[in-house]
Amino acid sequence: SVVMIHKDNDTADVTNQIYSWQDEKLAQKESQAPDLSQLPKSVLLLILRKLSARDLASLSVVNCSLRNNVAEEDEIWEELSCDKWPGCTLECYGSWKELYGLVLQYVIM
Repeated sequence: SVVMIHKDNDTADVTNQIYSWQDEKLAQKESQAPDLSQLPKSVLLLILRKLSARDLASLSVVNCSLRNNVAEEDEIWEELSCDKWPGCTLECYGSWKELYGLVLQYVIM
């Protein structure tokens, strides 16, 4: 069917409706995106290991639930730290998380 639009106001209304519909669709797609923090630790670790240090840092900044999910998991931090930076140790850092965060700061800069 063809819609005839005769007034500028009608055009604006239709345009606004289209944009509104597009925004709704975009929001639905974003809400359907998988949440990595919901994955089992073993799968999550495999995914994180594939990322570059820069991507890993970006992801942990953007995805709060992911960061919170792994924040207290020393096993994950230890494995990631040792995997990314062979030979790293915990001396003077207190936790693997602190060491990992410190190294990431240098990688990002």
